[in-house]
Amino acid sequence: MGMTYSVFGLLLQVIFINVLSATEINAQNIKSVKDVQVSIGFESEKLSQLFSKLEEKTPFVFVYDTKDSFLDKRFSLVKQTLTMEDLLLKIAKENKVKFKQINNIISVSSTATLGNNVEISIKEVSITGTVTSPDGKTIPGATVLLKGTNVGTVTDLDGKFSLNVPEEGAILVVSFIGYLNQEVPVANRSILTIVLQEDMQSLDEVVVIGYGVVKKEDLTGSVAQVEMEEVRDIPANSVERVLQGRAAGLQIINPSQDPGAGSTVRIRGGSSLRGSKLTFSSGKWLSSR
Repeated sequence: MGMTYSVFGLLLQVIFINVLSATEINAQNIKSVKDVQVSIGFESEKLSQLFSKLEEKTPFVFVYDTKDSFLDKRFSLVKQTLTMEDLLLKIAKENKVKFKQINNIISVSSTATLGNNVEISIKEVSITGTVTSPDGKTIPGATVLLKGTNVGTVTDLDGKFSLNVPEEGAILVVSFIGYLNQEVPVANRSILTIVLQEDMQSLDEVVVIGYGVVKKEDLTGSVAQVEMEEVRDIPANSVERVLQGRAAGLQIINPSQDPGAGSTVRIRGGSSLRGSKLTFSSGKWLSSR
């Protein structure tokens, strides 16, 4: 599976370079609830539904235990424009809950007191890390996101990344095509090594072609596959001769048996394609005839 990874990585590096630029900008987008205004009004709304609406209208993500009973409590508000801090104070006062903002994440919990029930803690730490495959090869182009946010980055050509995350409770979600998504708690670490496990089912659902990676269901052309085990012991001095007679629709013509003599490659016969045909193998264009 190491060879499969290397093909994926090379093909996707160009695609992810634009994502890298966009996501690094998002990391600088952290605001206090004091500075964010929201225009909202509702009648007898469950707190769980209210939190979902606020997530749509603001950059914040609410985190809570789904078993907490306060989520079923209802809250009403005449439509108005106010800061998120003022809104949270109103909700806290009527429903005996406490809010704690850590960057863009707002945790919600029950409380018996009516003191300062909106706590703001915008603190970040810088972390670095490396994403690898099980055999230790680095993975370029892997996505690294802060869970519950759109803050993230992608690994560079050496599989390395850096990111600013909340000082407390940060969880990274790491993903790459052909591998299982992995959630990694930062847990006071500044340097991480993340090993992704291969997703065999996912690899069976995609096809690597000369100009990209596509899902099988989206592929419009015909694909033939020759396994290495089938040709490992064949005595041949060229890729063309190894493939001869082993892929449907592929015709190899050898005008000469001399060592080093070239071969003519035809796909689905000479009349099926007009103009030049391009041959792409192991990251290189072999011919255009």
